[in-house]
Order: sequence, then C-alpha cells, then structure tokens
Amino acid sequence: MALYLFKFLQILLLSLYANINLVTGECIACHLLAETFKIGMEATVKGNFAGGNTDWEERKLGKFKTSETRLLEIMEFVCQKSNLKDNKEYAAQKDVEFKCHSIVENNEEQIEEWFFNHQLDQPDLQQYLCHDVLKLCCSKGHFGKDCGPCPGLLDDGKVCFGRGYCSGDETRKGTGKCSCDSGYVGSQCSNCAAHFYPTQKNATFIECNKCFDGCAKGCTGEGAKSCIACRSGYEMKDSECVDVNECLLSNQCTKSYQVCKNSIGSFECVCTTGYVFNSKLDKCEVDVAVTMKCVAFICLLLCIVAVSSKKPFFDTTKKKLNALWNLQMMAECRLGYSALVYNNYGCWCGVGGAGKAMDQIDACCEKHDKCYDAAIDTHKCMDVPIEYVDDYSWKCLDHEPMCSESSTGCAKELCACDKAVVDCWHQQPKPNAKVHCDHPHQF
Repeated sequence: MALYLFKFLQILLLSLYANINLVTGECIACHLLAETFKIGMEATVKGNFAGGNTDWEERKLGKFKTSETRLLEIMEFVCQKSNLKDNKEYAAQKDVEFKCHSIVENNEEQIEEWFFNHQLDQPDLQQYLCHDVLKLCCSKGHFGKDCGPCPGLLDDGKVCFGRGYCSGDETRKGTGKCSCDSGYVGSQCSNCAAHFYPTQKNATFIECNKCFDGCAKGCTGEGAKSCIACRSGYEMKDSECVDVNECLLSNQCTKSYQVCKNSIGSFECVCTTGYVFNSKLDKCEVDVAVTMKCVAFICLLLCIVAVSSKKPFFDTTKKKLNALWNLQMMAECRLGYSALVYNNYGCWCGVGGAGKAMDQIDACCEKHDKCYDAAIDTHKCMDVPIEYVDDYSWKCLDHEPMCSESSTGCAKELCACDKAVVDCWHQQPKPNAKVHCDHPHQF
C-alpha cells in the first residue's frame, strides 16, 4: 500500500510541472536515472538473498526478477542523489533530481519495456534509454542531434586536442565548438596563443608555455633572450629584454616629499620616510604618528647610550656592531670622548633639523642628517624600517674608524655617513658649552 501511495504522490507532484520545459541537463538527469535504477536493482536482489554473489542471486530470482512488485521497489531508489556513494558528478547540476523524475514520468513505457523485455539482451540501461531510445545523450567526445565527433577528438576520448572542452560534449545539444584552455587557440585548440610558445608538439599533443613577462609580439622560446620585441617598461640590451629603471630617468616623481620606487616593468611614486599620501589633497603629508614614534625612539636611544656609556664601551675586536651604538663608538674611536656632548647642540645636532647651522660643529651634524636622508631617497635604505638601528661592520685602527669593504647597500651608506660626521667633528675643538638654535625645529 505504501509503495502505491508513494508512486501516486510522485505522479501528482510531477504533473504540476508537466508543462515546464527542461532547457538543459536532460542527459545528466538520465544518467542519474540509470545509476539509481541500478542501485535499486542491487538493493532488491540483496533484500531477497541477504547478500552474496549478485550475479548468481540475479539468476536465482525467478519470476521476481521482472515482476511489477520488484519494479515498484526499485523506483523508490530512482533519481535520489543521496543513494549514490559518490554524487560529485551531479552536485553542481541544478534541479537534476526534478529533471530525472520528469524523464521517468514522461517515459514510463520505455522504462518498463526495458525492465520486462530487454534486461538480458541490452543490460546497459543508460545506453538503451538515454542514448538509443530517448536520444538524450551521445557517447564521450560526440555532440549534437546526430552525435557527430567533437573537433580534435583523440583516441583516449579527449576532445579539442586535450586542451579545452567541446560545447555539447556527450549530449544531443551544443555547437561542437571548442573553448580552449588559457594559452591555446584554434578550432581544435592545437596551437599556442599569443605570448605563448610550444615546448612539445606532435600529431596528437601540444604543450604551450607563457613567454617571458617583458616580451611583446610573442617569443620563440623560453627566457628574455627569446622575445621578438620588448613591451613598455623593458628595453632590448644585448638581444635580451631587461627592466628599465625608470627611477634613474629625470622628473619621474615631481611632487614634494615623493621618491621614485622601481618595480619590474614599471615604477611608482611613494612618499619619503615620515610622510603619508593624502589622496584627497593629492600630496604627501607629514605622518604625525610615525614622527612622534621616531621622536620617542630617539629620546629613548639617547637615554640608553647615556647609561651604557658608564660601562666599558668599546671593543676593537668586535667587528659587527648594532647601529644603536655605532655612532657613539665611532666617536670614542676617533675623538676619545662620547658623542653625547653634541646632543641638542645647535639646530642639527639632535632631534630633527631646521634652519641655518649655527657653526661648523652644527654644520657637521647637518651634513650627517642629510647623508641619512640621501640613503633613503636613493632607495639604498628603503628595505630598512628604521635606518638608525641597522647593522653594519667596521673596526677601529689607530683611532681611525674603518668601514668594512664587504658592506653593501644600506649598511655601506650608513657607515660612511657616521664616519664622515666623526671626521668632521675631529676637525673642530670639543664643545665645552651648548650652542642653542635660534630657529624652531621642524618634524
């Protein structure tokens, strides 16, 4: 009774949608029908023999094998994705279960014909119903009303030379046109696209790789030397496309407090250290938060140096030193006294710097300050968060600071700046009093 009630409700539900056209997915829905019908057949066999050899049990079913009672039991399994162990094929198919039920409703006679009369001579329900009778599907690599072959069909069933997919593949619909994977073109996807080159190619296989990023108008092979021409941001040198450093060209970044930052094939204008870009005003402004942090850091630095200077401070055997102490130690080496005597001397020997240097000692500090700025503006120290704490190597030989010849980049620049200022101080007498700045400091 329950089985007949289920069947009645199924027919009633489907009749409400009898006039709805199934636009796509008939073939995949028919596949679902065939797969779940097979599961129902297996389940009804085990239900009668409690497991074992399914082929043997199928032969021993007798009249039940093709009985209407068994068919009704099988139909309880039909079109239910949940009955499949692996239903990934149907997961992305919208309304596939509804479409499957619609096929059942509209083709009961064909299903019964196979069940009662063709199980032995045509055991594959999917081939019989979906391909031969209802003509909803084609075999793999074929499409359209007459199941013609897709372009670039290979012996293993792959279409479009194995580098794309065929419109309507395995269905009675579609145009049969290939949609090629990235890097491939042609009616069969058997050629490399622009800016790609073939690494392997024969009658049944092609593999294309992307040209070097700096190439224009394609390439003949791998790397920068194979470019036919160079795209913008690159130039041909010694038959090779190399990046143009736009920052070495004049007038790239003309706004105040901006510097040029090179990148592969391009460049950008960025604000110098201590400034941030205001998009509304289209200019770089002082980064108040960073400036205050820097002021606090330098004050803390001076306190640490003052405390540390009470201890044995200089070790001529220690080559690699943290820049937190480098200037202090260079002063000890060159001058024989602490760099703290110059703290807050004049306009430039201290935090910040502005206005005209008060005397030659103050001018030394001004040059040192601008030397550090130059290291940033020329991008030698762009990768250092706070250049004042970067490491560099040096040693003291007969009261003469000597920067390591192996230093490069920011370390080389900062060591040169620190050495220059202690040499400059050495040419002036040790200050015995503070010279105060007549100009307000700017941060």
